[in-house]
Amino acid sequence: MKGWQAGLIHWREPRAIRALAVLVAASMAFFGSTVTAAATVNPYESSRIGVVGCSNTADILSRYAGSSAVDNVWFDNINYGGGHLAVWADIEGQGASYWTSFQDNLETYGASSVWVQVCIRDNWTSASGMTEEQQALLTTVVDHIRELTSPTIDIYVSPLNSYLIHSCDLIGPYSVDNSIELADWAASTGLGLRGPDIGPLTPQMLAPDGCHPRGEGRTLGGQQIAAFFDQVDTASAPGSPDAYLLWLQGELGNRWLCSSTLRAAGLP
Repeated sequence: MKGWQAGLIHWREPRAIRALAVLVAASMAFFGSTVTAAATVNPYESSRIGVVGCSNTADILSRYAGSSAVDNVWFDNINYGGGHLAVWADIEGQGASYWTSFQDNLETYGASSVWVQVCIRDNWTSASGMTEEQQALLTTVVDHIRELTSPTIDIYVSPLNSYLIHSCDLIGPYSVDNSIELADWAASTGLGLRGPDIGPLTPQMLAPDGCHPRGEGRTLGGQQIAAFFDQVDTASAPGSPDAYLLWLQGELGNRWLCSSTLRAAGLP
């Protein structure tokens, strides 16, 4: 009998199964005593890409699944209407319900990385370009995502979708340009990675308000999101088995718990 066959039989024995159960129970107890409230997701649970954004983001994602070969971006339950950057940055105030929605999706789907679409309302824009205040708002949002997920999680930052002819009074004439500068700034400073650009959307691709994608606009945005994120390699992301083993090793701290648990179960 070959060594691996003997090992397989060995691990089918009742005492081996009992030891494995003890190890799992001990690991759970150990994790429960050491993992902080911010570590809401076991990184093995998913290689999905989380989402922060606004109603335009949700509109685009409504057509994402039909264009993607992998469906790795959240596209269900994106209840982010009105979620412009300043709201998300007001974590305990106006942004509380948005973060609750984000965390609900995080617990449901998991996330190995997060996509942030920067939506800026007119009263937060600047005719002279990106502002330090906008930078601070985006930094607050990115930092909080890392608090809820992982300090090393990849965060992709995209601007608001562009328009072939500007027609959206809600965001004013400078929002798209400001958001492009912010996305580029985030990538250049290491705050995040540069995410995909959406658009330009023609007037025929927009709802009557001149702001929100509809029909072909949603389809175009969904295709652009799929084209970008279908290429994102999640093989080494926190959702992969290899990363899980590293995570497990880190949580256990060392091999002592494993060996002592096996000895307690009567195994050599």
